Amino acid sequence: MVGVPGRSKACLTCRRRRKGCDGARPNCSQCIAAGLECAGYARQTIFVNWTEGDTPVAYSRRDREGNTTNARQTARDGAVARQQAGGAMRPLLHGLTRTAYVERYNGLFWSQFLPHGKKASARANDHCGSEGFLLVAESMYTSQPAVQRVLLALSLSTVGRSNRDMALVHGGVRAYTSTVQSLANMIASGLSMGSDVALILVKGLNTFEIMFGEDHAEIVAQSRKLISHIEGEIAMLEARGPASLQTGDAHEMLVVGRLFLLVSNIRTRKRSFLHSPEWMSVPWLVIPKNPRDRLVDIMFEVAGLLEDIDSLQAAASNGDKNYETLRLDIADACWQLDERLQRWSAEDAPVVSFYDSAGSFREAWDPDDYARADMVQVYWSACLLLYELMGMVVDDPQSLPARCDPLVYLRKIGETLPVIWTAGAGIIATARGTFPMGVALYVLYSHPYTDPEIIGMFARLRARPDVQATLGPFMDSLVAELVTQKAPRLQQDMVTRTRTSAPGATAQ
Repeated sequence: MVGVPGRSKACLTCRRRRKGCDGARPNCSQCIAAGLECAGYARQTIFVNWTEGDTPVAYSRRDREGNTTNARQTARDGAVARQQAGGAMRPLLHGLTRTAYVERYNGLFWSQFLPHGKKASARANDHCGSEGFLLVAESMYTSQPAVQRVLLALSLSTVGRSNRDMALVHGGVRAYTSTVQSLANMIASGLSMGSDVALILVKGLNTFEIMFGEDHAEIVAQSRKLISHIEGEIAMLEARGPASLQTGDAHEMLVVGRLFLLVSNIRTRKRSFLHSPEWMSVPWLVIPKNPRDRLVDIMFEVAGLLEDIDSLQAAASNGDKNYETLRLDIADACWQLDERLQRWSAEDAPVVSFYDSAGSFREAWDPDDYARADMVQVYWSACLLLYELMGMVVDDPQSLPARCDPLVYLRKIGETLPVIWTAGAGIIATARGTFPMGVALYVLYSHPYTDPEIIGMFARLRARPDVQATLGPFMDSLVAELVTQKAPRLQQDMVTRTRTSAPGATAQ
């Protein structure tokens, strides 16, 4: 990999426009006069593929876009200049050329994806377990070309969007398409059923859809593609069986991805095999559950209540004589889950403070802080959904303890997401925020909250430039898909609720 001497000293904008450049820094006079953003003077790296006796070929972005004549000439000039200076140019074989290209953009991706470019500690990952996809992808990276492609898709698209380089973004889309085809071939041949690689591929595709799957023609298309990948992952897990997921990469992919598999259950408002006692226990017979696993267990049980609420709605509509018994059973289940959440908060919840001693939001965060904050927000999401559903089935919603007010958790999620969506948090923080933000929006859109403070808070979150550029389209697509057919509401004569805010309430 070499920087070729003799190339233009003009800024990148003038080079693209084929205009003269005076080289003024930091911004050239030509760009200032034209009212354009000067892109600076960073020199584009050229990857040279050369064997003895052959004409060297340069692989650059411009070369890949079809302007091969100039690229070849540039590489040839550079080689001659180095030989005349007495320097020996070592040839890069094609495989090494590709490796250099991939390594360059993967390095840039990790630096943007992780908080301050760093992974959380092993202790934080053991406790909070939200970086498992990255750890497994890293372990498979050198030996699995398909894993390289899905990471390249994320890398090129991330760096391309950050640098406003559509050529890189399009390269990421091509790598994504190639990964989809590789996974389809594995499924068609039957290789995916026992393959850990297939699980990491679908996880990478899920991440790509969340970050880059915007479809301008149809708002729900992005979320439907994500749900399609999730349903494919669920099918692969079911075919493998719980005993095959007890150790290794397969176990890691299950425990890391289980939370997002709930998107399919929330959409259908139905339980799946993942709710069964076997699937809640067998995969952890070798590796015990960590606090995050136990929290996700509770979240699964809470989401399962959606099916029970729909059954209660049907019983009321049909005049079923068992309606009251069913309502009391659901209320009892809600109280049991409330007890489990309180116990988890007391015994398993990570210690993380969002505020400094002056009562302002903290500014200094490290990767472990972000991992812990992610788990706290999942806890708040479970509380929000549980207490929203509990209010539908208890005798007197207004007599519930302050901790059972859904508005408490809407505020907590809405107030703290901006704290962990800071520049240093990395793209992973934005991706982590999709679940609490999604649950909050699902509750807001499905039910008639009119509190202007809450509505304004989430409207401002959605309008943030960083969210607008990354998660905004996905959140719009997900909400449109989840609430296209509004979640069935209990009839007015079943439960009469008055939404009241409890400003002084705090979650336990």
